[in-house]
Amino acid sequence: MEKIYLAIALVLLTSQIFGAVATRIGLPKIVGELLVGVVLGPSLLNLIEPGEFLHIFSEIGVLLLMFIAGMETDFKKLMANLKPSIVVALFGVIVPLVAFSLFGKFLHMDTMQALFVGIIFSATSVSITVKIFMDNNILQTKVAAIVLGAAVIDDILAVLAISIYKSVDNLSTANLLSIAWDLLITKLIFFLSVYLFYKFVLPWLKHYSEKWEWSFLPVIMTLIACFLWGYFAELMGLSAVLGSFFFGLMLAISGAKQHIEKEIDVIANSIFIPLFLTSIGAAITLSDITVNLVPILIGTLLAIITKLGSCYFAAKAGKLTHPEALLIGSGMMSRGEMALVTLNIGISMHFIGEQYYSILVAIIVMTTILSPFFIKYSLQKIKL
Repeated sequence: MEKIYLAIALVLLTSQIFGAVATRIGLPKIVGELLVGVVLGPSLLNLIEPGEFLHIFSEIGVLLLMFIAGMETDFKKLMANLKPSIVVALFGVIVPLVAFSLFGKFLHMDTMQALFVGIIFSATSVSITVKIFMDNNILQTKVAAIVLGAAVIDDILAVLAISIYKSVDNLSTANLLSIAWDLLITKLIFFLSVYLFYKFVLPWLKHYSEKWEWSFLPVIMTLIACFLWGYFAELMGLSAVLGSFFFGLMLAISGAKQHIEKEIDVIANSIFIPLFLTSIGAAITLSDITVNLVPILIGTLLAIITKLGSCYFAAKAGKLTHPEALLIGSGMMSRGEMALVTLNIGISMHFIGEQYYSILVAIIVMTTILSPFFIKYSLQKIKL
């Protein structure tokens, strides 16, 4: 048990040092924070392991990160840019889905396994992009609104693709009603619940929170609600980060965020977000890269080209400028936690053979570590 305390202390200390060094030499701060996991993890020093404690802390970290993103998002800009967000999301799902299904065949998978690999890499994990946008104070810009909108739609499409895959794989035992429930009804229940909570419950909570004598009570109640929305989203077949993002968005629209925003930001960025970023770096081992170097390099290149390229051309089709389209493509490139979760679902349900696990994890982590470099380059070309 004492090793856990030492690991947390090491991660928090090293994250600050690596982040500061990265900034000093002109790299995005988040690159230094991601490399903490590589250095302290199984790849080099082996001081931390990607076990249950790190997984739990990282899950809380990404949940709070997307909750903060929701609170800092401009809802009017999000809705005003819904059309380009939909186009970017569709291109960003279809192109990687097809390309990585072919990549699965290149790895000698059968058709169903290859298709699931396509689903894994069709998903976008925008949490890394959100952190960079927050660090650069551009989360309320038009480009950020398109990336966030596309990421939400992308997330929903990926979840639907997984649900369809499960239904097809179990077609002999499934019936049309249960498939309809999994694909549509649960998602409608979630979004209806978001609307009802915003319309009827949130005004009441905001009114009474202003009368609470204990200053910490609104923060505690907000954290409870954030975790409950994450739980409810997963219960409805969506990802927990989607639930926390929409809850943060509701607080932003209602104006209730002013009572808790700073406190939540301190809690998240002090402990949980550094542990989340470390967990991504710790998921990769250099020995796995060495053994499977060729497929990992091909897969990483494919992951970058398919997501960045498809989202870039979709943004250009929506009449955005070259720098804006490049930033959108770069922002949609990272796979991160969403792809890792989907991969683990595939392994646990035997949709993919375990012999492919290390290759796919390495590709996911490599795209996540490389995406900040592309985003930084794009930011240098754009005036927001």
